[in-house]
Amino acid sequence: MRSEYRQVATITYSQGKPVKNVLLAPQGSMDVTKEDFEDLESRATFTISTDELAIYNVTYAGSQKVDELRCYVFEVVPKTLEKDKRYFQGKIWVDDQDFQIVKDRGKSVPDIRTGKKKKLKENLFPEFTTWRQVIDGKYWFPAYSSADDTLHFSRNDAHLKQKLKFTDYKKTTTQTEKK
Repeated sequence: MRSEYRQVATITYSQGKPVKNVLLAPQGSMDVTKEDFEDLESRATFTISTDELAIYNVTYAGSQKVDELRCYVFEVVPKTLEKDKRYFQGKIWVDDQDFQIVKDRGKSVPDIRTGKKKKLKENLFPEFTTWRQVIDGKYWFPAYSSADDTLHFSRNDAHLKQKLKFTDYKKTTTQTEKK
């Protein structure tokens, strides 16, 4: 059985916070959880800022080419998993020239299993890969993210394909910049 969820949206920022405007959202044929939405909107576009470094173990794993770029590869693992919090776990590829993330591969953790055998609720998450591209000659933004993974639920396996496309980046000015 094939199920589908589709959405087209624009995201702008107001006072540093994302503002989402859904342009197309036909009725999905599958359940999408709060965590699924959070993962699609934040973990698939994972970046790690200096204020987040403290919650992750980041280990150098070597160097590798991504297309024509020489990159440092780092393993990223959360130090601890706090209840009701979501984290990225996987690898990031950082360009060795401008030190920006150009690719990441991993998954959102932890998978969620609550309840007992007969009333077990499971919310499992796929491994995904996100590629970035240079915008305005200096900023690396997500361009495409995909997953093609089999999730192993206690009752059955479910194959999941996921595609996210990020397009039409535009620089906007704030009121402060206009003055």
